[in-house]
Order: sequence, then C-alpha cells, then structure tokens
Amino acid sequence: MAQRNLSLVDRDIQSRELRPPSAPRHFTIQEISERFNKGLGAVYEQVSIAERLLTDNNVEAGESILRSQIVQSEFLLDF
Repeated sequence: MAQRNLSLVDRDIQSRELRPPSAPRHFTIQEISERFNKGLGAVYEQVSIAERLLTDNNVEAGESILRSQIVQSEFLLDF
C-alpha cells in the first residue's frame, strides 16, 4: 500500500474572515413557557404514536420513538 502524506501545510496568507461574536438572545419567561409547552405537546403526540406502534407489535419502531422523546424532554428542561 502506498504511503500517504497526511501532514498539514502552513497557510500562505490568513484568509479567514473574522466575524464579531453574535450577541446572546434573551427570552422572557412567557417565551420560555410557550416554547416549553409547545415542545411538550410535540412529545405527547410522538408518545401516542409510539404507543400505537407498540400496540401493533412494531416494538422496535415504538421503542425508538420513545427513546428519542426522552432526549427531547431533557432538551426542553435544559432550555
């Protein structure tokens, strides 16, 4: 097998354009509550789909949806 050269070469010029960092976005309590409730509604919808799949003996798909909803719920709490 032929040897490959994987070493890095220096840039001739600094061509990367610098961008100022974006300012953090602040949310009101109302906006946070609305986002949380909307996300929680989506989780409930997905759980009902997973329950239907489990009832129809499609265990793998149902469990996959339930696992993803656990992650989604953790995200909602982190936000």
